[in-house]
Amino acid sequence: DNCLRPSGDAGITANEMAAADANSLFYRLTMHNGETLGFWWGAAEGAAFALAANKAYLTVPVNAARPGFVLGGETTAISGMKSEVNENAPVYNMQGQRVAQPAKGLYIVNGKKYINK
Repeated sequence: DNCLRPSGDAGITANEMAAADANSLFYRLTMHNGETLGFWWGAAEGAAFALAANKAYLTVPVNAARPGFVLGGETTAISGMKSEVNENAPVYNMQGQRVAQPAKGLYIVNGKKYINK
């Protein structure tokens, strides 16, 4: 159910991205107009785009898509926390970059968000 995808160790081409999620639109984490942080279309009309190694991108089904998803606003709750993490799984930061030695913070492991205390 996780729509956040890694670009992998070698990056990903637009063709590979489109083939992996054929019925989706594609977003990158960026500042929209230099002001609003969120996931915004990485190419015109949500088309697939090339992405460098060790980054992440967001896929959204076409029927639920819109031009962007703003990050921020009021936090209402955190639920469903688990502490079971495979210590050998690759760890990514919220920018989609692979991290060798994670410090305190929020990370992505096996496609799920984890807090490292």
